[in-house]
Amino acid sequence: MYSAPRKFDLSTTLVVTTACAMVFAILRAVSLPMIAVAVVAAFFTSIALGQAILFGGKHARVASMLVGAVFFVVAMTFVALRQSNGQSAEDLIPLLFFNAIFGACWGYLGGVLVGSVFMLAEKVRTIINPDRS
Repeated sequence: MYSAPRKFDLSTTLVVTTACAMVFAILRAVSLPMIAVAVVAAFFTSIALGQAILFGGKHARVASMLVGAVFFVVAMTFVALRQSNGQSAEDLIPLLFFNAIFGACWGYLGGVLVGSVFMLAEKVRTIINPDRS
């Protein structure tokens, strides 16, 4: 299973930079506002950091789900506080619970994408330097 490594070499940096550039290009091509692009970038960055740091980098799926759940709950809390259209805290608890489950699912999918980028980096590394792999 592939996940975000704790150390990057040149081929990994090249592949990650290319993947980020492609994601940003696609998001801008569909005319997403810059705030949405920033949120997507923050989401994938937090997933990659979670995979590398949480649980010593050994349980990437669980780390991705946990980071996704926390990210969605924090984002929903921020939106709720910003809008504050008369909702009480009791009204927000089920919404936050739903967002935690929804975020865990999206975190898993985001983790798969992040892991795929690092799998591609491994393939590039073996093509560039087959003796080292």
